[in-house]
Amino acid sequence: AIMQDRDNDETSMRAAMEWLPGVEWAKYGDQDLISTMEWYETKAVVRVLEENLTIRDHFDKIVALMKHGRHQRLELLLDWKQDIRFVAGIHSTKLGHPAGGIRRHPLDDSELDVIADILNLGRGMSFKNAAASIPNGGCKFGVHSSLPEEERDDGFYGFLAFCIDRNLAFTGPDMGFSLEDANRIRKFTKNIVGGTQKTGSGGATGVTAAWGVFVAMKQALADAGIEKLDGASVAVQGVGELGRPLVEHLVEAGARVLAADTSDAALEALPDVVTRGSAGSILRTQCDVLAPCAVGGILDGQAIDELRCKLIVGGANNQLASSSEMDEYLMAKRIADRGILFVPDWIVNAGGVIQGKMEHVKGPEFDLDEALSAAEGTIPQNVKHVLAIARREGITPTEAAYRKFNYTVYGSVD
Repeated sequence: AIMQDRDNDETSMRAAMEWLPGVEWAKYGDQDLISTMEWYETKAVVRVLEENLTIRDHFDKIVALMKHGRHQRLELLLDWKQDIRFVAGIHSTKLGHPAGGIRRHPLDDSELDVIADILNLGRGMSFKNAAASIPNGGCKFGVHSSLPEEERDDGFYGFLAFCIDRNLAFTGPDMGFSLEDANRIRKFTKNIVGGTQKTGSGGATGVTAAWGVFVAMKQALADAGIEKLDGASVAVQGVGELGRPLVEHLVEAGARVLAADTSDAALEALPDVVTRGSAGSILRTQCDVLAPCAVGGILDGQAIDELRCKLIVGGANNQLASSSEMDEYLMAKRIADRGILFVPDWIVNAGGVIQGKMEHVKGPEFDLDEALSAAEGTIPQNVKHVLAIARREGITPTEAAYRKFNYTVYGSVD
């Protein structure tokens, strides 16, 4: 574990063998699995780092990422037997115990890239939870494993449940995890949402997330002087659990929709009136609104220079290719200089975590209509307020959004 004291710019570490060899994770929850073995604190860990320069260089890069993004804690757990590396990026707990999604990275992804991704997503979750008025800090979990879904047994899911619980967090399935994965983790912990309804879950959080993006888009268009979606052209990148219902809302509203995805099956499932486009070129589509709803980090310098849209309002996390608030300011300014309105993703896609929090609190009494209503009551107002601040202060909506929520997340406006 690596801990960062943001106020004093101090880093501390600890390491341990936290459970005994041969532990049966398939029985997690039914037996005491945690050992009382000694924790090795900062001085002992530093001695190991000083003796191995390769590890030290790797460690220094991780600490630099944490400082750059103002992260609070990074937990790295390894189960040798199952060859699972669990990464928990805890960005902030000022608002309460952390909440954020869980995603899988294949083992051929470099560990540093996985950690960078998880840290950045956790930072986004801190601000998304604040924008959604949810009393939780932000985190993201990563499972660095190549084990395919058909080979994941109860030992795999029990270990993940342990990792979630030990961080006092609740989570939901993200990229690389299905609703069935969430169902199987729910056998061992109540701290996961977003499974199928047969297990008492509220279902995919993408339903409410998509509705939030839809109402945010309407608000952003109205702010730009376009009072309705009827006839507007919208390019949707990614038609998975969020993108697909978003497309349905857009079609119902009369928008002209172009959609792209790397999955032919996902495209075939869309309404016939939707135009199918190329995943490789959709960012360059001439349209009123570009809605990124797939992977993050897609808006780098080259992509921004090639944009041909008027607005960017989408559901993907971390759309700007950056790893800190200051980096995002620069990228957002570059978009604004092109005459394009970019609404920060963590303002737009907060519907998923609104649904997740309601399910986590209410359990079997969760009501999807209530979640949809909460998203509609929260997200457009945030968009309206952020855009008003941006106009008044002569800054980008990205900087305006951070100004609005920095104190909530950090306790300061720095």
